[in-house]
Amino acid sequence: MLVGAFVAAFHIDNWTSFWYNLIPIGVFVGICFICKERMQVYNLNNIFKKVIEISKIFGEKEREGRKEEREGRERERERERERVVL
Repeated sequence: MLVGAFVAAFHIDNWTSFWYNLIPIGVFVGICFICKERMQVYNLNNIFKKVIEISKIFGEKEREGRKEEREGRERERERERERVVL
């Protein structure tokens, strides 16, 4: 399902999406094999925190971009209205 979601969202081919999805799975399995239980929880918790933090940053930038885009369209509409009135 994740592969299909990546293909639909990012317009990449199936195999590229498959390899991108293997990265977090590989990290998880590697941590499980290498680290002791306490370290597994600690490492996975920190990785999860970083992923959430990065997604929030990208989400904020996306919202800012949409806001600027919306404001630009509104300015353009106002100019069109002024031209029609004149």
